[in-house]
Amino acid sequence: MFCAKGRFTERLINILNTKGFLYWDILPSKDGFTAAMPIGEYKRLRHYLFRTGIKTRVVQRVGFPFARTKFKFRAGLLIGGVLFVVLLFTFSKFIWITTVSGNKEIPLSKITQVLNKNGIHKGVYAKGINIKKTERNIIKDLPDIRWISINITGSNAEVEIKEKYKSPKLVNKKQPCNVKSSKDGVIVQANVKEGAKFVKKGSAVIKGQLLISGVMEDETGGSRLVHADGEIFGRTNYEKTYKLPKSRTMSIPTHNTKERNQGNILWLSFPMDFTHIGYENYKSITKEYCLTVNDVELPLWVTREYISELKNKNISIKNNKTALKVYSKLCEAFFFKNKQIESNSCTYRQDKKYYYLDVKYTVIEDLARKSKIIVN
Repeated sequence: MFCAKGRFTERLINILNTKGFLYWDILPSKDGFTAAMPIGEYKRLRHYLFRTGIKTRVVQRVGFPFARTKFKFRAGLLIGGVLFVVLLFTFSKFIWITTVSGNKEIPLSKITQVLNKNGIHKGVYAKGINIKKTERNIIKDLPDIRWISINITGSNAEVEIKEKYKSPKLVNKKQPCNVKSSKDGVIVQANVKEGAKFVKKGSAVIKGQLLISGVMEDETGGSRLVHADGEIFGRTNYEKTYKLPKSRTMSIPTHNTKERNQGNILWLSFPMDFTHIGYENYKSITKEYCLTVNDVELPLWVTREYISELKNKNISIKNNKTALKVYSKLCEAFFFKNKQIESNSCTYRQDKKYYYLDVKYTVIEDLARKSKIIVN
C-alpha cells in the first residue's frame, strides 16, 4: 500500500486508469489518497511520477514477496517445514500403533506374536495388508478365538477379537455305568444320586471295588441298566518324601548394575550410549518406553536394558526343618488339590548331601470312578 501527496493528485489517478495499472482500495486522505497495488506495478509507476510532481511513499508491505525477503536468511526453516509436511503425509500411510481388545484368557503377548507373524506390526505399509486374508490366517494360528476384526485408521491398527466359549464337559446319561473305587480306603460318606449303593459308612474298600451299581431291580423283579452317579468319600493314606540339598551354588545378583539405551525412530534404531559390559556373568531385563501424546503412542521410543552382575555363591541351608516344611506345603497345594488332608506325621533324616522329610498323610477324597457297562 502507498500514499500519494501533492497538488492535483487526480492527475495520477488519470494516469493509473489510462496506462492500465492494477490497483485497488483507493481512499482519499488529507493531502492526496492511498491505494494498494502489486510491487511490480509500483516500480513501473515511478516512470510517470516526474510529470505530475506528485510524491509517493510506501506505507505497508504485505504478501509473499516481502515475507520471502524477510526469511531469505532462514532457508532451513522453510525446508524443514516442507520436509515435515512430506514426512507427515508419507508416514501416515504406515502402521505405528496396534491396539488389541476383547481378549480375556489368551495372553496379549501371544496375540502380539501372531500379529507380527502375519504382518501387523510397527512400520508396515497399511495399504499392503490384505485384511480378510490376514484375519483368516490369525484364526488358524489362534484356534481359541471365534471372531476377529482388524480396522486400520490412519496409522492405527485396531484389533478386536472374540474368544470361543468353553463348553462344559457333557456326560452321556444314557450310557450305563458302574461306580468303582479309585483307591484303597475306608468309606466316610456316601452320596448316591443314581444306582444301587453297595457300600456303607465305615466299610473298607479296595481299588476297583464296586461302590454304586448301574444294575437296578424294578418292582416286577426284573432289572434295568442306569447311569450310576454319586460321590463316595473315603479316608486314604499317602506317603511322600521331600528332600533339599544341604548346599548349592546359585547365581546371586550384586549391587553392580548398568543401563544401556537404544533410540528407535520409525524403522531406525541407534545406540544412545556405549556402555561397556565387563561382567562375565550377568542377567538383563529389557523394557520399552514409548513417547505418548494425549494417550496416543508415537513411533518414537527408547529401549532400555537393565543389566545386573551375577556372582556364584555357595548357599547352605541353616534351618533345614523350616525350609522342608515350606517346601512340603508348596507341594501339597498342587498334589492334594481337591482333597482334604485330615492329618499327617513327619519324620526328619539326613545323609551327606540332603535333608529329608518323610510325611504320612491321611486324606479324605472322592473315590468314585465311573466304569462303562458293555452290553452285548
